[in-house]
Amino acid sequence: SKNLTKIRFKRVPKLLIGSSLMLIFSGILQAGFSRIDLIMVPYLFDNSMAADYGFSIRIFDLFLILSAVVASILPGYINKQSNPDQLNLKLIKTSFKISLVIVFLVVLAKTPIEFFIDRYLEEYLSSFQKLFYLFLLLPFFSLVGSINNYVLISLDKSNLVMINASICFIANIILNILLSPIFGVIGFAIATIICSFLNSIVLPFFCLRALRLKL
Repeated sequence: SKNLTKIRFKRVPKLLIGSSLMLIFSGILQAGFSRIDLIMVPYLFDNSMAADYGFSIRIFDLFLILSAVVASILPGYINKQSNPDQLNLKLIKTSFKISLVIVFLVVLAKTPIEFFIDRYLEEYLSSFQKLFYLFLLLPFFSLVGSINNYVLISLDKSNLVMINASICFIANIILNILLSPIFGVIGFAIATIICSFLNSIVLPFFCLRALRLKL
């Protein structure tokens, strides 16, 4: 934070502890978008559907790891290449571009993944094919959301990150209950994507606009 230099040293630990706790709680809520589904699917349907859903979403964890690695490196790299006044804008634009590349890689990986599943785990193939075109957006939202949260945190607004995650976590549960009777297990995927979109792009955008950051 730019304001840390203005705060007396003895107050810094409290500030860092408070911010860290908020970010840890935010991370748990953000992870809950998809993980809460694994609890609700067997409750609303059965264990076999939960296994199919869980397997499909776990496949995309590899691409989410890639998004997380890029998100951890990107701010430092852009900081070296940009004027400080243009850092936030360039970060957000670059994250969008890289996210599109990752989505393209996911699409390219679809056929090899299907071949592997068909050969060794055939019982999961149908579920993977049904959910693929929803879940392929998760790496996109993961990277863009991480950068948007980074911008909010750099502006001393980690509380907004936690509020956004809380809103989307609750919305995800409500949407699961509303959509699953209509769309079945696909309803859980739709709810996860909707809330990921809200948490990663819509709510941070409104927060940044409210803070009058020019994007």
